[in-house]
Amino acid sequence: MKTIKTYLKLFIGIAVLVLFAVVFLSSNRATDLENSKMNHWQEAPLERRSAAVKILTGTEEGADLMVQCLDKIAILPDAKTMEVRDAAALCFIGIQLKEKI
Repeated sequence: MKTIKTYLKLFIGIAVLVLFAVVFLSSNRATDLENSKMNHWQEAPLERRSAAVKILTGTEEGADLMVQCLDKIAILPDAKTMEVRDAAALCFIGIQLKEKI
């Protein structure tokens, strides 16, 4: 009986530690959209997307076009693991090239 109580206490202690680790890691996730992956882009509201584009580009000029471009990249099948920062760089360069033509 004494060994059962010891094992039960050990099991409860380990379960509490695991639960604490899960809660800590989930609360420590990156919450800023500009440093996350493209799968978080689709889940974010439009205001947050626009704010992220303004932070990434440093300007409000063409923010709507950038958001539309990033939305199109986000629906591509292999884009889920792509960084938002990298996709924004591609869109920004593409918009600049389009303006020069």
